[in-house]
Amino acid sequence: MTSVPPEPPAGSDPSASTPPSPPPATQQWSAPPPAPQSASSGGGFNPAAVDRLDWGILAAGFLAFIFSFVSYYHYSSGPYSVDYSAWDGFFGWFSTLLALFAAGLLAVQLFVPTVKLPIPVRLTVLGGFALSTLSAILAGLINSRSVPNGIDSSRGVGYYLALIVILAGAVLSFLRLRATGGKLPWESKA
Repeated sequence: MTSVPPEPPAGSDPSASTPPSPPPATQQWSAPPPAPQSASSGGGFNPAAVDRLDWGILAAGFLAFIFSFVSYYHYSSGPYSVDYSAWDGFFGWFSTLLALFAAGLLAVQLFVPTVKLPIPVRLTVLGGFALSTLSAILAGLINSRSVPNGIDSSRGVGYYLALIVILAGAVLSFLRLRATGGKLPWESKA
């Protein structure tokens, strides 16, 4: 049994018999507006937009980290030898962390451009790689352990590979600082 509403009388206004519609509900909050998309990016990350030198700087920091786990310090006496990683001596791990920090800082600027860092990023990256270079050179000059007489100490392949990529990172950082219009602190601003 379905009930059907009665028909309005002939000649009457049909809209008069319909109840008024309730006012629209007011919304307490609204969804955030969509992020603006640039026409060139197509809405995603475009690796071609990142400069090749920047990729080199990022790779230098990553490779310095990887090479820190390879033979860094080498000690031998007769037929016996032992190798230690960069994490065994202060200057080894400190140079690694400086290079990794500098590359990470650049990665934040490149891949998360909405984050505004309170420091001059290019200059800080160059400073990080320069200090990392100095620390790596000191790691080559200073043994990670006390070495008694009769034990030979040298540096392993990980040390030399890390030193090469850290130096490359410093050079690339300097080139990118110049290419982006940055200046060193002691250069005149005129």
